[in-house]
Amino acid sequence: MSINFMRLLFINIESALLELMMGVCNNYSFFENCEFSQNTTLQDGCNAILKNFPEIIFVQVSEIATIYKIDEIRKLSQKDIKVIAIAKTREYAYDALKCGFTDYLILDDDFELELRKVLLKLQNSAESTLKAFYLKSYKEYRKVITSDILYLKADGNTTDIITINDSCLTAFKTLKSFENFLPENFIRIHNSYIINKEQITKVNFGELKCAVGLKNNEHVIPFSRSYSKNWKQLEENFKHLSLAN
Repeated sequence: MSINFMRLLFINIESALLELMMGVCNNYSFFENCEFSQNTTLQDGCNAILKNFPEIIFVQVSEIATIYKIDEIRKLSQKDIKVIAIAKTREYAYDALKCGFTDYLILDDDFELELRKVLLKLQNSAESTLKAFYLKSYKEYRKVITSDILYLKADGNTTDIITINDSCLTAFKTLKSFENFLPENFIRIHNSYIINKEQITKVNFGELKCAVGLKNNEHVIPFSRSYSKNWKQLEENFKHLSLAN
């Protein structure tokens, strides 16, 4: 299985510009795992929004009607879609912001630099609020809700994902790749384990282990000294939250 964290849609992008954008996106590990939709016309792009619900859209605008149309479809979707306008003038860019677009890019000499800034903002925002991602196997996609994950375990170059219903999903990605994008409630406490802090049921810092999961079906996860900085921070958090007996 491979991982698809986000779906990106490109609308009305000139071919040379699209090639540049794809090259820049591939510089960032987060976007390496995204599913990129084909560059579409405005009409096909609107259909794709309502059919596939992409999380991020880049649309090149040369008239106000394009902005209004995308805004209309975005609202109809009732999804939190990040829309970035690409325009030759600031007038269209500002019109896009007024219509609720997330950001804009101006086609000038600073375009690539500004694109990198936008991508980093999108990456940081997604990493801090990521609620779900998809595991892809051939043409099948399986949704994984991050709050349902108990822990992740390294198995060579693959990672096992254990969820609250005790299912085990295997992704052909290293544990490190998950460490780089999962939200802040996930913490690596061992060479082989990342745990969901919100799923911890008990922890023993003297014995360097914790339990995650349901009370009648707990999984015991060890800490390792190589990640002592992480679990010591966890210990400090527990001290602030605990009531002394």
